[in-house]
Amino acid sequence: MCDLQFSVIDAGYYSENNLQQLANAKIHFMIRMPDNRKHHKELTEKYGAVLFDMINFVKYNDRYLFIKKVPTIIYSKKYFTYLILDQTNMVAETRKLCEKFTDKKISIVKANSKLKNKGITIILSTDNANTTDILPVYYTRSKIEQFFDISKNNSDFLPLRVHSLETFRGHLLVSFFASTTYFLINKKIGTSKFCAIDAFSSLDGLFVKIQGRKQIIQELTKNMKSIINNLQLELPDDN
Repeated sequence: MCDLQFSVIDAGYYSENNLQQLANAKIHFMIRMPDNRKHHKELTEKYGAVLFDMINFVKYNDRYLFIKKVPTIIYSKKYFTYLILDQTNMVAETRKLCEKFTDKKISIVKANSKLKNKGITIILSTDNANTTDILPVYYTRSKIEQFFDISKNNSDFLPLRVHSLETFRGHLLVSFFASTTYFLINKKIGTSKFCAIDAFSSLDGLFVKIQGRKQIIQELTKNMKSIINNLQLELPDDN
């Protein structure tokens, strides 16, 4: 019996078989519908024209979007689809399409077909939610992926080779601590040209000589001074 209550899934797993298995396991989920699917095309053609309406307006961070919720039958099961129009993306994607058309890399029929869904993203979910709540939940997956990416690529963690659930959980806990520390240090450094890894590498060469109760810091390099100032660190007085 699966005790998972809700899952935000990558679009690469969108298939009739996977959706059916999730339904059988009674798992509530959210997934982006790939734009090359038949259902995406049908929904875009039916609702794309009425999507650009202030009744659908949603502000998410610094993005201005139009989101419409539509109950839809997908593979014989009822879901809620959320059509999201991002005008900034629409302009960028339309420009790329026009460049292809200008260079005669695409026919006018195919260009017109693609033009209808430019800037439109469709998220499918088992849950009937407010349109203002969709993107904060959906982008939770990106934040978690970013944490794991930093743990794997920036924090220089060793490959995971464990043989017990307890060890695996411990590894994840340390990974999240390291990733959080990395984020916080980067935020503290701010507009500096250094990142957390650069800061650790530069300050690794910082030595202090102890003479009785006196602490003598070696001469700081330019990079060390910049990092210390940005992090607002206090160094011991030589006197």
